[in-house]
Amino acid sequence: MIHIDNKDYQVRCDSMTGAQLRSLPPTPIQPELDLYEGASLGDVLIENEVVYSLKNGMDFFTAPSYWS
Repeated sequence: MIHIDNKDYQVRCDSMTGAQLRSLPPTPIQPELDLYEGASLGDVLIENEVVYSLKNGMDFFTAPSYWS
């Protein structure tokens, strides 16, 4: 299970692209929002084309895009 904006999402794979992560919520994350992983060493911007390894309990959050 991972968390996006404090909501739980069950995932059944060890990795997903940023685009796949953005499509998990019932209403996919809109382009005007960026998706970040709240990592212990700082927030990490999630890129659509990059494949990310997932671990149970990972926390992600959205924020207004710097570029919009």
